[in-house]
Amino acid sequence: MPQFAPQLVQDMRSALEDVMTRVPLEYSTTAVKVYLAECILKAAAQGQISYNELVASAADQIQVAILLFT
Repeated sequence: MPQFAPQLVQDMRSALEDVMTRVPLEYSTTAVKVYLAECILKAAAQGQISYNELVASAADQIQVAILLFT
């Protein structure tokens, strides 16, 4: 399991909250949030550590998450 700096962890949390505001309310479930969090974690583990990269990595998967979990 990768170790992330505290500031990066905070950026990942903020990115997740930002992305969740883009998910339509009727699809804003725990399962969708967990899936998008995993997208952010994977992106960070692959070196995508800027806030914008983290947001983009999850935002690009919103439709996939909705289809998988609704």
